[in-house]
Amino acid sequence: MISKITDMDSVKDLFAGWEETCIWSCLQGVMGGIYADKDEYGTKPRSAMAVLGDFCFFAGEANADLVKYRPACCDMGATHAPRHCDTGETHAPQHCDTGEIHTSRHCDTGETHISQLLDAGAEAASSEFAAEHSNMVIMVPQNPQWAELIERIYQNGARKMQRYAIKKEADVFDRAYLKKIVDNIMEEGHSMEERHSMEERHSNKVTHHNEAWYPSEPSSHNEALQHNADYVLRSIDQALYQQCREQPWSRDLVSQFPSYEMYSRYGLGFVILKNGEIVSGASSYSAYLQGIEIQIDTRKDHRRKGLALICGARLILECLERGLYPSWDAYNKASVALAEKLGYHYSHAYDAYEVGGVSFSLSSAPEVASTIK
Repeated sequence: MISKITDMDSVKDLFAGWEETCIWSCLQGVMGGIYADKDEYGTKPRSAMAVLGDFCFFAGEANADLVKYRPACCDMGATHAPRHCDTGETHAPQHCDTGEIHTSRHCDTGETHISQLLDAGAEAASSEFAAEHSNMVIMVPQNPQWAELIERIYQNGARKMQRYAIKKEADVFDRAYLKKIVDNIMEEGHSMEERHSMEERHSNKVTHHNEAWYPSEPSSHNEALQHNADYVLRSIDQALYQQCREQPWSRDLVSQFPSYEMYSRYGLGFVILKNGEIVSGASSYSAYLQGIEIQIDTRKDHRRKGLALICGARLILECLERGLYPSWDAYNKASVALAEKLGYHYSHAYDAYEVGGVSFSLSSAPEVASTIK
């Protein structure tokens, strides 16, 4: 029987060494969920699935029932637009202590837990999000056995693709360079396109120095006043949160947070507007105890102007100032190139499957807490 797991100690070893923040979000109980095929004797699961938004990660022994299963929580959020920061041993502080709780803004004493916000405050939003949801799912196998099972079960309904993992290194960001992108990229005397070209040339030469991690000084950026012509850089407030949700291309900037209350407490992001409309943005696809997973995109008619670079730089700076790690996973090579301009380093390619046009089980799994450690 497939069950939602509440005792993460019973499954965390299945995901050991997998540096994927969506998995960490699930294991830490922040967002998403872990599902396993538990037998009638309550023995320790040998297979498990971590689900967050439109992503499913399969670990342990390949299990057909898990590959076929679609928990009801998956009808609450994401469209199938890819994470661009959509993720090997981490150098950021204790990132992969799967399930262990460390002090951060996500676990301040007395704050409402994110799952409580989902349960208590998001029922209406859940219905609305379910109506918007696509059946597209991105399945990520831990090993070839899982991959073979996905291909056999979904056949032509599963499109194999490669995604690109980016290294998680806490000390690689050149904050002076990132501030230059944000503060000067729209300086008077250069068009957006000219500044983008200049920053591309600079990024080929820049050396990323080891800097002090977790700076304590407050943000000094004036998000609302940096502009070039009609472009304005702003942090995502309630009105911009709603605007992000209204357009399919920008929805995943906030889609995993069913209410603005939840987003303002656990997420953060920045957008560029032109004539009052969002044309580019970088935001939290998801959150875990030590950081966020970045979602970044630009409207098609405003691409190749360096807008994503500006938004990405601003979001990384804000994460550093808050003591959060800005994790990045790339959907394609263009996303890898953008990440490298911002200071990240490429790690490796991995296989994933876009699965759509199929029927999933929509029944909710019972919650089962394993007593086996």
